[in-house]
Amino acid sequence: MPDLLTHYAISLLITVIALRSYLSVIVALSGLLPDIDAFLSIHRSPTHSLLLSAPITLISLYLYTRNMGSKLRKILFLTSTLYTLHILMDLAWSPTPILWPLTDQGYYLSIDISGGRVGDKISISASINLVTSEHGIGSSSGGPLIDPHTWLISLIIVFISLFMLKIIVRRETRSI
Repeated sequence: MPDLLTHYAISLLITVIALRSYLSVIVALSGLLPDIDAFLSIHRSPTHSLLLSAPITLISLYLYTRNMGSKLRKILFLTSTLYTLHILMDLAWSPTPILWPLTDQGYYLSIDISGGRVGDKISISASINLVTSEHGIGSSSGGPLIDPHTWLISLIIVFISLFMLKIIVRRETRSI
């Protein structure tokens, strides 16, 4: 599963682009909220259910489209979107109880990309399958804070996001 640094890095990049303010650094923390259950030693609990997060995201999208100028509504939409994005990222790595409370079963995406060369032709095929697993709620005690395989890329994304933010804020303060 993505580590906390990766979840934060992706959330920060999205909020910097959307908010264009230093508030992005704080709002990006909402991308970590589904993992709050790890502190209770029941990681992958109902906090990872799309059935719970999707309606909130849809309501916030509705509110966001009703008044484009409201920063609070934009933050609400970003917060709920980042929460849902966290769940979708976890879904690509390990069993996640996305349909709780209908079922405790976990689901994950099985992604297979293969290719080959026959003569002078190259072929590539990809498949994505939603796989069920008996390991649902509480199946994982939590992932690493920082993954040894992804920490460098995540850190680069954080630094690029902060650099972009600095440039954006500087440009906007000059134009005032």
